[in-house]
Amino acid sequence: MIKLQTRAWIELAVVIWLAAICAGCFVLLVRLNSRGLDTLLIGGIAGLIAGLIIAVHQTRIDRQYDEREKQIRQKAFSWASKAFVVLFGVISFVAFFTVGGKGTVPVYFLPGLFFGCLLFAQFVQSAVILIQCALEDNDG
Repeated sequence: MIKLQTRAWIELAVVIWLAAICAGCFVLLVRLNSRGLDTLLIGGIAGLIAGLIIAVHQTRIDRQYDEREKQIRQKAFSWASKAFVVLFGVISFVAFFTVGGKGTVPVYFLPGLFFGCLLFAQFVQSAVILIQCALEDNDG
């Protein structure tokens, strides 16, 4: 279980670190009023390359886990997915009812909402892994 717990802490720390970097870049893009296909293309290519690297690395790490650890990771992913959807929905409807049906929200609200919900989902995933590991350690 130690590998899984360590990995959960590392994932949480990396996501918080990346969220801070992405928030800074996002603020810069908003201030520069970035628009255009070239900016979108550069961001898409960078995101695709980063996603592929993370997927390959994650596949290599997942091979090290036993069945119990894989089950815990699956349960944590399920909880994180549910948390993402619920938080995204709640904030969307709060914005709708706060601003009104004919009101407007700034465009940067949408990606900010998405990345904020991703950060929350990662927190939930790490928390579920750590709680589940602690519960199993107390039982055994």
